[in-house]
Amino acid sequence: LNTGALTKFGDTVLFRLLHKSGLLSRFVSNQEDPEEEIDFSINMTSDVIIEADPSHIYRIINNLVSNALSYTNASGSVKLSLWKEQDTAILTVADTGQGMSDEDVQHAFDRFWRKDKSRQRKDGGGYGLGLAIVQQLVYANGGEIKLDSELGKGTTFQIVFAVC
Repeated sequence: LNTGALTKFGDTVLFRLLHKSGLLSRFVSNQEDPEEEIDFSINMTSDVIIEADPSHIYRIINNLVSNALSYTNASGSVKLSLWKEQDTAILTVADTGQGMSDEDVQHAFDRFWRKDKSRQRKDGGGYGLGLAIVQQLVYANGGEIKLDSELGKGTTFQIVFAVC
């Protein structure tokens, strides 16, 4: 956890996820591609506040949405949602992409694991560290992460944080 960032913001970081911080507008502007026809939607509650490192939250969302866009074909959809449920904030990234097999789901957070073994670095594939890093950043901020996927139907990541 980047305690320097926490100190800079005071004893607690009250972080209005996505829209109040400007994080969402920076993220969306990085993802816009006029050639793609993927329906990207956002559904959020305006009053969700968590204690977290903003740079970690940005990296988590950036990785999950980037993966969702990469594995969703044109005419598919990616949905980013955030809501408050009792004492928790729930963030989901859901897509209608390729999905994963049960075996792939079991290894998704393993370091150096890649769903698509045919994607090489020269083809723009990653090193297989993204989801492992996401998981560690979620844990570093006191959260939990779950993955639900069905091959050919899509994938949903759910992250739960305590609210302030």
